[in-house]
Amino acid sequence: MGDKTFKTKVNTDAVFQRFIKEYPYLNTRVSAELTKQAIQISDALDIKAIIADTNSGKTIRTLSAYRGSKTIYAQCYNKHTMRWLSLSYGVHVDYIEEANTHSLFIKQALNNLVHKKAFNRENLVLVVAGNFGRSTGVSYMEVATVDNMLER
Repeated sequence: MGDKTFKTKVNTDAVFQRFIKEYPYLNTRVSAELTKQAIQISDALDIKAIIADTNSGKTIRTLSAYRGSKTIYAQCYNKHTMRWLSLSYGVHVDYIEEANTHSLFIKQALNNLVHKKAFNRENLVLVVAGNFGRSTGVSYMEVATVDNMLER
């Protein structure tokens, strides 16, 4: 028998509306919209991976629920969350110490993932993160090559 690959197209608008209604942990509509757009952008562009940091795992679970085609590399600050997220669709989890700045988090995560050969320095990656603390959630996403992100 031949190898059969099943590809499911998820109605992202329906998933988005469900999350807005049922999951109050998406702290703002901005966070909810950014997670949705991150999956759509990663599928539309030649992005190798999505990288996000988390303490609670809520953003990662939301990203995973959209069933995108790119791997989500979750950088966890909590070992319990790390074990829990390892069961999520399309998610690879690493434990890291919490960084003081976002640029330090990005450098730590990228160096760790390049060292593991998850991707190379010329690949495009998408970083999803927040600037305003845990209670606010996701507030930005950034798309660049690994080299460009490491040079800043």
